[in-house]
Amino acid sequence: MKIRIPRRWAGLCLLFAIASAWATEPGSMMKMSTTVHMQMAGLPAMPTTTHTSEVCSPAKLPDPEQWMQHRKDCAVSNVRHSGGTVSYHMQCSGAMSMSGDGKFHMSANGDVHGSFHMVGLERGHSITLDSQIEGERVGACDYTPPAMRG
Repeated sequence: MKIRIPRRWAGLCLLFAIASAWATEPGSMMKMSTTVHMQMAGLPAMPTTTHTSEVCSPAKLPDPEQWMQHRKDCAVSNVRHSGGTVSYHMQCSGAMSMSGDGKFHMSANGDVHGSFHMVGLERGHSITLDSQIEGERVGACDYTPPAMRG
């Protein structure tokens, strides 16, 4: 039995394949570890926590927008690249309104080291949040730039 695919469907599949090829680029799968220390005024020190996840990032420059994609209540702006270093400003809204600045450096082997400092308010208490980020390149991935995401 011979299966026939209508030309319009074959054309749409071809168009989708071409568009997908244009929408992605080679990337680096990064194992990111973020260590966070948070202090609220007038309260005892909170325990330091560490969160580790894998994120697909561009192979050449760090992308804080990609790393923060899971935080729908935070916006990254003022992203500046200089050599292997990127700096940015981040504003978060919602139950914990905060703002601050971060900076990352990518070494020649693709590993990333960085930090960010944020201040804000939660339930009338001032908050200071300091984070250290360590990223190790663990493989390759197909990276999709933020402007191409739907």
